[in-house]
Parts: sequence; structure tokens; C-alpha cells
Amino acid sequence: MINKIDSYEKRKNLTDIIESKISVIFPKEQIEVLPFGMGSITKNNSAIETFLKTQNANNSLSAKIIKFAPDFIFLRKTEFQEIFFVDIKHSITPLCFNKRLKDIQDSYPNLNINRSNVGVVAKEAFFAYRELYPNTIIIMAASYNPKLIMAQFVKDIECLFIDPRVRNHLSNGSQTPHVNIFLDSFKPIHIFFREINIDVNINSLKEIGDTLRQEGIQSSKSLYSEDESIIRKELRDLGCYWL
Repeated sequence: MINKIDSYEKRKNLTDIIESKISVIFPKEQIEVLPFGMGSITKNNSAIETFLKTQNANNSLSAKIIKFAPDFIFLRKTEFQEIFFVDIKHSITPLCFNKRLKDIQDSYPNLNINRSNVGVVAKEAFFAYRELYPNTIIIMAASYNPKLIMAQFVKDIECLFIDPRVRNHLSNGSQTPHVNIFLDSFKPIHIFFREINIDVNINSLKEIGDTLRQEGIQSSKSLYSEDESIIRKELRDLGCYWL
């Protein structure tokens, strides 16, 4: 299913759904979940949040630490206690443009690059995490990838393409440019967390997965309907049967 509602609002709504279920995905006896992120730090102070939206904030290390603070802090309470930063990302728009896909494939001939495993995240946030919060775990939900919900440390996520623009004025959201990331560098969420000795609630994951399947994908507004059909079929052939 390809939907034509606003991409930014749709991503925000589905990210909110995932964030609201964090406390039930992970068992309370193993994980203490503490909301972090800009809103929790600033207590929604309007003066601070207004400043953080300015270009000057991007030149301030202190401001960047607040602006790009990950969504959650996880305390693993079992043996070998450890703290992790965790951030939720959600992508509903596959790489629609064939030239970009071909350029990436040509740049990485040894990787099996296809439309389902090229993800997109905001450039500023991605590199801020790598610089300021390198042990952040990214939980990524992508409705055009067969894994649907996956996870990886930000330092281990492979970057395929960096948008050189300072601002993307075609975006309906924050207008920050994006980077394309290799979704095959992620692991299915239950496997990733099992490897760091954290269990997940499979039933809760299934509910989120069902929501992602129902929402489908958001195509680029510049695509013709016949191109949408080709992309949908291509993604189905790659394992996304719900599209």
C-alpha cells in the first residue's frame, strides 16, 4: 500500500506509537527506561527550544548535546549492569530515484544494494550521535524493509550517501538534509538485544509490525503512478509482501 498523506506527520505519528510501547517491549525486571531527549532536558522551555532551532545552536557543542540527545536512557539491571542511549527512527519512504540508487550501487559493488535496504535518516542527528553519543542504539522501523524493526549501535551503521546540502527546502519536516544508510548493517531487533543480554516482548513487536504493514509506504510526490507501481512490485519481490 502506498499512501499520499504528509510524510513528516505520518513518520511522527508512527514514531510516537513506537516510543509509547518501549516500556512494554522490554521487561521491567531487566531494563529501566528513562525518557531523555531534548524535551525531557529542557522541560519544554520555549526560550531554550527556540534557540536550539537557530543556526547558532549548531555551532555550539553544549547546544548540540541537548538538541540531539537520544530519546531514552536504558539501564540494564541484570548482571553486568550498563547504561545505553537509545533513539527511535522511522522511515516510510523508500529510495524512489533510480539515479541515486544506481550511484550507490556503483559506489559499493561488493554490497547487495537494493531499494529495500537503503534507509534514510537526518544528517545532523546521525553525525551528532556518532560524535556525542557513539554508543547510542538506533531502533529503526522501515516499512519497506523485510525486517521491519531493527537495531544497531550508531557507530556500526554503514553510511552509503551524504546529502551535501545545508538545507533541504523540498522537505515538509525539519528541512535537514539526509544520509542514506545500509539497512543490512542492522540486525532484527530481537536478535540485536539478545546479543547484549536483553529480552524483548515478541507479541508487542508483532503489534508494532502489524501497524507498520498497514501504514504502507509514502512515495515521492514527484513520481508518476506507474513508477509507484513498479517500486511497489520491486519491494514485494524483495520480501515486503504487505505492499
